[in-house]
Amino acid sequence: MKRIEAFVRHFKIDDVKQALRRAPISGAVMTELWSIPTAPRGARQAYAKIEVIVHDDLVERVVGAIESSAGTRPAGGGSILVSAVAHAVALPNGQIDEAAIG
Repeated sequence: MKRIEAFVRHFKIDDVKQALRRAPISGAVMTELWSIPTAPRGARQAYAKIEVIVHDDLVERVVGAIESSAGTRPAGGGSILVSAVAHAVALPNGQIDEAAIG
């Protein structure tokens, strides 16, 4: 199991949601964020953090869907992080690990 965290520009959220609907995932979580500028007069920018837990065989497809729909190419366009999930439990039914993520 893998966790995919994508930080995308706010104006790309709808494009990413459409791309994720075409990739067979069971759901995602989105959080709205603001960047913290490091330059003295840097402008804050709106981002969204999209989190998805997927089976290992879907990682490349989901990352590709996010990358192709969210890519803005200039610096500050966002990033995608992939990390391992050691354990998962579905609270409604007690399913564990791979079964818990659908």
